[in-house]
Amino acid sequence: PVRNVLVPKPVPGLALVFGPLACGMHHSLVAGVEGCGRDEASLHSFGWTEHGRLGDCPEAQVEGLVQALPSRVSLPSQEGTIRLLAAGAQHTVVVTCSGALWSFGSNEFGQLGCASAPFSTRTPQRMDLPSHALGHVTRVSCGTTSTIAVTAVGDVLSWGGFALSGKQLRQDYVESAVLAGGFPVLLVRSGQLTADAARSAVEQRRRQLEEQRRAAAEEAKAKADGAREREGQAVLEAEAEVQRMQMEMIAAAQANILRVAEAEALVERVRRLRAADEQRTLELAEQQEQERRRELEAQERARQERVLLERMVEE
Repeated sequence: PVRNVLVPKPVPGLALVFGPLACGMHHSLVAGVEGCGRDEASLHSFGWTEHGRLGDCPEAQVEGLVQALPSRVSLPSQEGTIRLLAAGAQHTVVVTCSGALWSFGSNEFGQLGCASAPFSTRTPQRMDLPSHALGHVTRVSCGTTSTIAVTAVGDVLSWGGFALSGKQLRQDYVESAVLAGGFPVLLVRSGQLTADAARSAVEQRRRQLEEQRRAAAEEAKAKADGAREREGQAVLEAEAEVQRMQMEMIAAAQANILRVAEAEALVERVRRLRAADEQRTLELAEQQEQERRRELEAQERARQERVLLERMVEE
């Protein structure tokens, strides 16, 4: 088998899994594999075959070998599908829909929970549970040499190398338990709120916060869009005002040009009228000068005629 696989790869022979999975120290188990009936307790195991931890399967008959490929584990019939699955260091626990608990592997410390079980076994052993716990186990966990289970009413059951005293838990309600490094970790209800209810409340609050953030983001986006729209409208209005002012300035400039042209035309007209008046004045002065000259000439001729007449009289 390949060691130290750093990149996840598909497990050969397990195309589709629709049941629980469990990993122990040296073995793994998969329940509900494609190709098996969905109403039967189908289970596959692979890993180290020591102490019968892989269960009753053809490839795990020899102790101390590594079974690299998943192999079908034989389980009692009429048990229904597998509801819970747990794997420890050297043993496995299976909880079926019938409510029964089955175990196989090492029983050195009694971790299989069956008084009649041998030191180790590949054959599934039905656990000897108290009558009040039959069919009511909701959580199960396997440690190195122990097994721990939690019932629907919050009772904690443990067997094997570790025995949990129930006296300390009389006033508490345990909802889940796991074995980590030989020590139990319990999820205990505080007050009337269950863990599922707490998770539901947290999830609901998370969704509410996400909805609030989404609404706030949409509102901010709408405000930003509105501001951009108003800004764009203001820019358009400003551009329209600038165009209007430019048109007014152009019209005023054209009107000024027209008035200047009219003024220049008026000045030219006045100049021409003045020139015409001056021309007429000059002509009139010239005519008067000519008439004055003619009168002087007439007077000179009349004088000359008198002088001539006087001379003639004197003679």
